[in-house]
This record gives sequence, structure tokens and C-alpha cells, in this order.
Amino acid sequence: MLSHFAGHQDVSHGLFSTGEIAFEAKDDYAEISSAEAANERPPVCFRMTARVWLAPFDFGIMQQVEILFCPSEDNPGFLEIQVRLTRKTGEVNAWGRINKAFVNDLRKQLLIWRSMDGWTLAHYESELDKAAAAGTV
Repeated sequence: MLSHFAGHQDVSHGLFSTGEIAFEAKDDYAEISSAEAANERPPVCFRMTARVWLAPFDFGIMQQVEILFCPSEDNPGFLEIQVRLTRKTGEVNAWGRINKAFVNDLRKQLLIWRSMDGWTLAHYESELDKAAAAGTV
């Protein structure tokens, strides 16, 4: 997701444009259940935020996107994903209508991730590790 959003930074074409992308890994999100927090090692959650402008850009629709990935309490070994979209500018009805394409694109990216082979997943993990070490995420 980080790579996908970074690929849309400072563009004036396509479905959306992103800015101010942040990514962090934490083990103390409020969304973690008390049962999980009681384990010896709390699960790691990943949080990505970005400012997103939706096309057509002349509508002036901008939103804050927050995506939270946390281990599933009901399905060990899986992550649950929470997406929060907060409209910052633009007309409410247009935002709701135009946002459907953005949500479908987000869903498509998650399905692509799920279908990747082990080598490709390892490649993305190493790229994330490099970026974290360089302080760029």
C-alpha cells in the first residue's frame, strides 16, 4: 500500500494524488484488545496515513486516509484492516460519489497483495526495511 500511494505522489492525472504519506509500526494502538495486550509480546500493528486528492481534481475533493493493519483476534496469523476516510475539502455528495472509485482501487490493491508469491512479498518487505532504516517512512 505504501508503494502504491507513493506512486501517486504529486501527480495531476489518474484516479487520485497523494501527499504527506506517513507509515509507522506500533505495538500499543488503542484498537488492540485487552486479551492481545495481555500476551507476553503485544502484536505489531501498522498504520499508514496520507492526504489524498480525488479526481477530477477541479472538484477540490481532499481527504485524510488512515489505514490500520492489526493482527486478528479471531483469526490468528491474519491481519484485520481498518480504513478511515475523513473528508477535508469538497462538497459532501460529490465526495461520497467520487470516493467509490478510490475505495474500489484500495480493495484491488489489497487483493493484489494477497495474490503475491513469497519472493515478491519478501522484496517489498526488504524495501520497507531499507526505507525505515533510511528514515524515509
